[in-house]
Amino acid sequence: MNKKPWVNLTPIILFMFSYELMGAYDFFGLEYFQTFYLSIFFILFAIYLILEIKERFGNKDLHYHKLAIVLFCIIFTTGGGIAMLISSSRQPGGYLYIHDGALQTELAAKKLMAGRNFYTEDFTDGIFADWNDNQAFSFLGEEYDEIPTLYHYVYLPFYPILTVPAVLLIENIFGFYDQRILLYVAFLAALYLLYKLVKGKENKLLALTLFAFNPWFVQDLIEGKNDVLLLFFILWIVYLLRQNKIVQSSIILALAVLTKQTAWLLLPFYFFYLFWQKKNWRDSLVYVWQKTKWGILAGLVILLPFLFWDFKSFWQDIYQYPSGTLATSWPINGFGLSRFLYHTGVIKSIRDYYPFIIWQLVFCVPLAWWLIKIQAKKNSTTLMLFSYTLVLACFWFFSRFFQANYVVFIFQLLVIIYFIGYNGLTDEKD
Repeated sequence: MNKKPWVNLTPIILFMFSYELMGAYDFFGLEYFQTFYLSIFFILFAIYLILEIKERFGNKDLHYHKLAIVLFCIIFTTGGGIAMLISSSRQPGGYLYIHDGALQTELAAKKLMAGRNFYTEDFTDGIFADWNDNQAFSFLGEEYDEIPTLYHYVYLPFYPILTVPAVLLIENIFGFYDQRILLYVAFLAALYLLYKLVKGKENKLLALTLFAFNPWFVQDLIEGKNDVLLLFFILWIVYLLRQNKIVQSSIILALAVLTKQTAWLLLPFYFFYLFWQKKNWRDSLVYVWQKTKWGILAGLVILLPFLFWDFKSFWQDIYQYPSGTLATSWPINGFGLSRFLYHTGVIKSIRDYYPFIIWQLVFCVPLAWWLIKIQAKKNSTTLMLFSYTLVLACFWFFSRFFQANYVVFIFQLLVIIYFIGYNGLTDEKD
């Protein structure tokens, strides 16, 4: 019995996501372009279906023809969206078209190039000088006269360090710089790694579509949110582990950990993935040290200068600011327990400090320990990544803020896990 479907999921999801992108977000902001885009896409959808029929009845492999359509849709949408928003960002009031974290990082890189510490200084210069011009910012109904982002840089130091050569190169080529160019390069590299990791031609096409054409992820990407950079690092780590290039993977992990706090929770599962490679615990510890010492060294080389430069400001920005212990901390916002406690009156103001760390320890530590015990029985990169995703989701739910892009990040991780852990005949031993 032939169980091959007449139509695969890829064109169906492409078609659905295309209309969601144009209808729900309309991020291009141009009616004529929206009409042109949908017309082009409908034609491509028809061609894709014709290719499916030809494959079924002609016994031809048309994978690369279908791949070209998928990639065209992805790059045309994401690249076009970024190009148009970059153009809008260069107009008066352009800061409205880009995520504040991207603006901050560009300015942080330029401060670093001038020999200034971006953790010590505020961000009231440059384009941020107009950030609060006659505006009030509202979070859950409470107004802020000045947004806390102006006074703290929450990301880890490797992100601005990575941005420095990008600024030098891109400004020399284009005459201006926009952080989204760097993030888009990371996005394209993530697509390549995902394509290499996924087994099976139809699975590759579907994985690319779900990962890169996801409307909510596309929206975050074109706004300049840096989740794509972490996803790129994670894919690179898994790719290197599957190539048995463990030393190189530990270096990339160090870079990820020193880019954004999101990567921190991957550390224990990565450690135990290596630890369970050996049966004797002494051999395991030696093995882990041998494989990670260069990654640890790379991390220390990046981190220590900033700790010695101004430890107090560094600690305030990367920990106290997001945890709520400062007067200028980021307010309670988003979804999860924090919003529930606020609306039920347990927390009186979104400015108040609340010890969410207690909830995180109570729920995340037992969950992590249980997952590590499972990992000891069936050790794999897929389980390592799945454990990280579960604990990260739990940690975020019980945190001060659990925002929409965090949900999208979890979704993207689940897409990766599903496809790299596929148990088909063509799958790896993982």
